[in-house]
Amino acid sequence: MFTKLCVLLSIIGGCMMVFEVETDRHIVDHGVRVEGIVESADFHHAGKHSYETTVWVRYDHPDGTSARFEQSVRGSYEEGPKAKAGETVTVSYDPFTDPEEAVVEKLRARYGPTPLGVTVLLLVVGMFESLFTAASVPEPHPPRTRDPA
Repeated sequence: MFTKLCVLLSIIGGCMMVFEVETDRHIVDHGVRVEGIVESADFHHAGKHSYETTVWVRYDHPDGTSARFEQSVRGSYEEGPKAKAGETVTVSYDPFTDPEEAVVEKLRARYGPTPLGVTVLLLVVGMFESLFTAASVPEPHPPRTRDPA
């Protein structure tokens, strides 16, 4: 049971990470680029050794309508906030989807060592546990033969 759980969690986590990174990459590579303004930024403690910057960005579509979205990115305390209020940033968005699914180019999701490491660790633990469990199962007894007496 533990094996299946480890493998399942690693697959789910890996898929979620790939989806987020590839969605951001697609929007940055194929979307419309405009300038946006960081309306506010919140830099707060988000874990044992990580901090998170959450920014609220407003940008204008070429047709004059404006949109606002929120984006978060993690980092270390030493790196400091990833953006500051009033800063001008490059925003990419897909005009055919929800305008709130925009991406600040410098804050886009990337493959980080920690999520990849956790995914690989869970997968390896699950595989080793499966191997050792399979190796410790005794062979079944051969079928009994009847004496012809």
